[in-house]
Amino acid sequence: MSFLGTVREIREAFRRGDRRASDICEEALTAIEAQEPSLHAFNTVARDRALERARALDRERSRWADHPLAAVPVALKDNLSVRGMRTTASSRILEQYVPPFTATAVERLEAAGA
Repeated sequence: MSFLGTVREIREAFRRGDRRASDICEEALTAIEAQEPSLHAFNTVARDRALERARALDRERSRWADHPLAAVPVALKDNLSVRGMRTTASSRILEQYVPPFTATAVERLEAAGA
């Protein structure tokens, strides 16, 4: 399993232009795919959404480079709502719930560059 680096190392490498957010994201997704069959840690892996976000950060590096979580991959617990993404809280009652809004905590992570 590869080590992506600390939050500081990832952020600084992105800021300097040494690493692209999309490459960091791909590394994180590859690690998830390799470990998920034995860990069962994720209800949903939003691969396309994550890569789209990473590519947007790459396109606007100068805008995002100094944000505290610039290009840092994050995993969200399944009880944090993301508009348009199934959010179940691992409950059968909510297994089809797709929220019409994004939780404030998630919005703040995104605003910080995650």
